[in-house]
Amino acid sequence: MRHFLRPHNRFTATLRTGSFRHLTQGVRNSPDHCGKLAANNVQQSHGTPTTVLAQSAVFKEIEGRWSKRLQQQSAEMHKVFDKIEVMWINLSKRMEAGTLNTSAKFAKSCDKQRTTLLNSFNELRQQHENKAETLVLRNSDLFVGLSLLCLNIGFLISQQYAVSEERNAKMKVQRKYNICGALERMVFLAKLQQKVPPAAGVQQGLRKLARSGEFTAILDKEVEARKLDARDVIAGVSRLYRKASNGTNGNDDIITIRATKFNDNERAALAVFLKIQSNWPNPLNWKEDTSCKEGE
Repeated sequence: MRHFLRPHNRFTATLRTGSFRHLTQGVRNSPDHCGKLAANNVQQSHGTPTTVLAQSAVFKEIEGRWSKRLQQQSAEMHKVFDKIEVMWINLSKRMEAGTLNTSAKFAKSCDKQRTTLLNSFNELRQQHENKAETLVLRNSDLFVGLSLLCLNIGFLISQQYAVSEERNAKMKVQRKYNICGALERMVFLAKLQQKVPPAAGVQQGLRKLARSGEFTAILDKEVEARKLDARDVIAGVSRLYRKASNGTNGNDDIITIRATKFNDNERAALAVFLKIQSNWPNPLNWKEDTSCKEGE
C-alpha cells in the first residue's frame, strides 16, 4: 500500500525539465559526427524523430509498470475487503448466536422458576388438604356430638310444644285458663327446662325465676316505662301467686292482667313473667287491661 501511494515527483520532474538524454549525448562532435548530425537533421524534416520514439517507449514502459502495480494493489485491496467482510459476517453470526443463546438461557430460567413456583404451590395445597382432612377426622366425634345435640334440642322443643299444648287443654278443663293457670304453667315449663328445681312449688318457682337474668333484663325496661321502683316490683313477686289464686275462677279468651285485681307493681311483675314465657315454645297470648283504673 505504501508503494502504491508513493509520490511520483521524480517522473513529473523528468517530464517537466526534459532531462531525457539523447543517445548521442556525450559524444564529441567529430567530422563524422557532424555528417551524421546533418543526416539526422535531414531525416527529422521527413519523418518521426528518434528522440520522440525513445520517449514514447519510456512512457509505455512506465505506464505498463504502473498499470501492473495498480492491478496488483487492487487485487490486494479486494482480498483485504473480502477478509474484513468475512470477519464481520463471522462476528455478526457469533453475536446473533450469543443473543439467541442468552434468550434461550433466560427462557429456560423462567420456565425453571415457574416450575418451582407451581411445585411449591402444589405442596402447600397438599399440606392444607392434609391438615383439613386431619382436622375433620379429629373433630368427627365433635361433629357427631353436635348433630346429636341439635337433634336433642329439636326433640326437646317439639316435646315442650306438645307438653305446653297438653297443659293448655288441661287449664281450660280445670277452668284455669287465666292468670293463676298461666303462672302454674310457667313454673311447670321452667322445671322442664331445668330453670327451677323439680320439687319447687309455684311461688318458690316464681321467686327463682325472679332472680334470673331473663327477669332482670326485662324488669329494667318495664320499670323505666312504667316509672316504678324495681325493688317494689320484686317485693310484689312474693305474694303474686297467692293473690292470683284468690277469687280467680273461669277461663279468659286471652290471658288478661286486670288493674281491678293487681296494683301497679304486681301488674309490672306479671308483665315481666308473661314476656319471659313469650320467648319459649308455644307461648300464651296475653294482654293488660287498665280500663277500670283509668276510669277511677
